[in-house]
Amino acid sequence: MKNFTIAMSLMLLSAAFVTPADANWFSSQKSNSMFNIGSVRNPTPQELRFFYAKAEAERQAKAARKQ
Repeated sequence: MKNFTIAMSLMLLSAAFVTPADANWFSSQKSNSMFNIGSVRNPTPQELRFFYAKAEAERQAKAARKQ
């Protein structure tokens, strides 16, 4: 029982350190920027097209292959 308790404690503790680094919308490792809530401007449509162009192209190519 002691081993189980130790193992569960270690798993719960390690889960706190394994959180994804990309989960924060306000920090970007690519541009090395950190923002506070309320200080980030909304992205322009041109910026959204740039960010999601590759994913959209892959989605359309996959849909075209299915047909």
